[in-house]
Amino acid sequence: MAHQTKTLTAELIMFKTKTNQLDRIRNLNLCANDLADISIVSQMAALEVLSVSVNSITTLKDLSECANLKELYIRRNSIERLEEIDFLVPLQNLKIMWLAENPVAQMPGYRQIVIKKLTQLEKLDNVEVSEEERHAALNAGPTPAAGSHESAHDSGTETNSFAVAAARR
Repeated sequence: MAHQTKTLTAELIMFKTKTNQLDRIRNLNLCANDLADISIVSQMAALEVLSVSVNSITTLKDLSECANLKELYIRRNSIERLEEIDFLVPLQNLKIMWLAENPVAQMPGYRQIVIKKLTQLEKLDNVEVSEEERHAALNAGPTPAAGSHESAHDSGTETNSFAVAAARR
């Protein structure tokens, strides 16, 4: 029998938190619940700490509305693309993220790219982000495309192309 993943529901959240007011929940621990769909968290504006490690989550898209999120524990899921980090850029309160043991964490330059995109992070994968590391990430060249088989260009490359074209005129 195939293993089935689940969608995070208001009922499960209410069971875990003992409240029915999703917009007031600040801490949610849903580790090891076979979850693939956590879209309901986009309705949880007060959420500050989210633990969803050991699930089957493939995207960070649903977290982009969680402006108060400070800590995200999402290790051992199925996040594969570095572009998923872009969904977290608006979350300026996010200080701690544990994304290790996802396929994305095996990509070349993963840590530097995450630190460059999420400059406010203080800890990534249970390792403090030093000022030297942050400075090196910010001063690195354009963020490489995620995966050599893709031809996606990042905005830094486009900006540089425009600058070169303008300089030639």
